[in-house]
Amino acid sequence: MKRKWMRFLLITLSIAVLTVSTAVLTGCAPKFKAIIYEQVSINPEFGFVSKAFLLTNVNEVEHHVQTYRTDESTQPYYEELKTNYGDEFFKKNNLVVLYYFDETISSKITVKGIQYDGETVTVLLSRSVPKYCSQQVKECVIVVETEKNAKIASADYRVN
Repeated sequence: MKRKWMRFLLITLSIAVLTVSTAVLTGCAPKFKAIIYEQVSINPEFGFVSKAFLLTNVNEVEHHVQTYRTDESTQPYYEELKTNYGDEFFKKNNLVVLYYFDETISSKITVKGIQYDGETVTVLLSRSVPKYCSQQVKECVIVVETEKNAKIASADYRVN
């Protein structure tokens, strides 16, 4: 009797693992696309404090660009925001614009994924620093395209 129970438990556990693995591989995990603009000059209003913004429609993009753009030559991502993200994009997607300041210009920043935490979409960043690095602050803008999620009302970030 004990062996039958163990066999049943093992089969059930195997099915559960296969189901979760299949779900992750077939796209049930949050989908995203990230573009990182490095070595750009960010609006000094941020005062070297990283900030994330959730944009859910064209009007929010336009307002964001008008509010934060200071110099077109050093902020090319603003023109791309206005050009690449229209009404069609926002039917199925949201946009997170993350202004990220790092303590060294030598760091390598990548986007590992996104995570939905209640009403917040969190951009998961990976940061690597070489053994020898500069002390100059790195400014970068990270634009992340996410799937539309009606529950999400704000954006944040986390660095690992």
